[in-house]
Amino acid sequence: MLHAIKGLIEEGSINMKEDAATFASLVDSLQLIYASGDYTKLNHHSLEAVNAPLVRAGCVELARALLAHHRQDVDAEPLEALLKQAKEDPLPEVRLV
Repeated sequence: MLHAIKGLIEEGSINMKEDAATFASLVDSLQLIYASGDYTKLNHHSLEAVNAPLVRAGCVELARALLAHHRQDVDAEPLEALLKQAKEDPLPEVRLV
């Protein structure tokens, strides 16, 4: 789903420059999704733990797309914070996206 939203933004079907409310909603949701993949809080023997790096990497890709297509008068600091946090991720598949 993260990849699909990223694609819609990149092709212009979702216009972040016109809809600040959608942008804010996506940013809030993205932060929650990324945080839900906190490795320290997951059962390491669960499917959720296996998928967490993929979900976190998808969040990073979507955050970059949102930053590239947002209005300049809208606060993008939470996205920049998410990207900074991702650079410190222990797993390279997230850190190097």
